[in-house]
Amino acid sequence: MDRERLESLAAELMERQFARVPRMRELHAGEWIERDYYVRHVVETVLRIRLNNEVDTYALFKVGSRDDALAAHLAQYLAEEFGHEGMFTRDLAKFGVTLDEVNAIPVFPSTAKLMGYLRLAADSRGPAPTTVWDWFVEWYSDRYNQVITNAAAREFGPEFV
Repeated sequence: MDRERLESLAAELMERQFARVPRMRELHAGEWIERDYYVRHVVETVLRIRLNNEVDTYALFKVGSRDDALAAHLAQYLAEEFGHEGMFTRDLAKFGVTLDEVNAIPVFPSTAKLMGYLRLAADSRGPAPTTVWDWFVEWYSDRYNQVITNAAAREFGPEFV
């Protein structure tokens, strides 16, 4: 599957989610934002980044030395990703949410299920499922994170993002 088809599929699936949850569309279009919703969105981002790094690390372990080139690419990606949650925890601190509070919040069940699937899939399929997920996360970030962040800056002030 080529990049254009992947991007088209990702956009189509996001559109389905937006159709089911209109507020989600408004958030991702920068048309609506609410403090508690945004804070929980950022908390989930932190928790998901951590779990995603663990899943990717596990996939790297599963690759082992069977494919050194693939392992090297995955290790490089991980090296770039570790610590990204710090950007979000700093923003959360400005909203008065401490790291201890973040750590005490359970992930959404959908996040737990996704990460569980990716972990189990690494056993039978290697790093392919996590790689596809990582690609989607990067696509999503490029497409929506700045829009959401800009809306948060307008609503809460630039010092909060």
